[in-house]
Amino acid sequence: MGSRQDQVSRSEFAVIIRAAAEAQSRRIGDDAIPLDEAERIAAEAGIEPAEFRSAVQSLRGKRLGANRFLGPSAMTSVEHSLPRAVAGEEAYRLLAEGQLSMGLAGAAISQVSESVWRLGQRGKGELQVASHGGWTRIAAVSDNQKAKFALFTAPTIGGGIAGSVVMSGIAFVGMGTLEALAISNLIGLAAGSALGFAGGRSAWIAYAKRIQERMYSAIERMRALVEDEDTASPAKLP
Repeated sequence: MGSRQDQVSRSEFAVIIRAAAEAQSRRIGDDAIPLDEAERIAAEAGIEPAEFRSAVQSLRGKRLGANRFLGPSAMTSVEHSLPRAVAGEEAYRLLAEGQLSMGLAGAAISQVSESVWRLGQRGKGELQVASHGGWTRIAAVSDNQKAKFALFTAPTIGGGIAGSVVMSGIAFVGMGTLEALAISNLIGLAAGSALGFAGGRSAWIAYAKRIQERMYSAIERMRALVEDEDTASPAKLP
């Protein structure tokens, strides 16, 4: 009798795939590949598309702004490609489906060209459906420059003022000289501003993560709507 076929558990498989991917990355470099292609490869390895996208969202959320002095960019986008064309009425349904996840209630849907539809609201973000050549790209874009500016500026200025007042008060009570008062004022201003900046950066990263989660949620709902409609549609006879 032949020997029993060698097997690995799903947990072992996950570890093996990760180790092999890291080894290959070290050997050939950390080149980027399209997310759709990565999802297809993962599906061939037995990973459900929904699980793959959830893992991507989680990883990107953890790394968001980690290596940037000012945190993540104020301009962010998430997109997904659908392997079929979308008609006008269906495009409207897709945008309406993603509307609530993006917090765009009340925004109007417009058709900007024959195959491009857009829903947006100034200062809150935008959803877009573009259908060309048998493929459809759904995208979510968010511009949060004003929010980022406010979250950095207010804590930095406020922290600087508070630090200056506190240190000046301590110096005045403890030493009472003008020189000590001036030095402590500068120290308090610098320290307070630094603490305020750090707090503002943390607040901005948390805010950006919430925005990113909304964008992923909108794209996922739009994608799921297309899959549900495809499933519900009767099979075409040859």
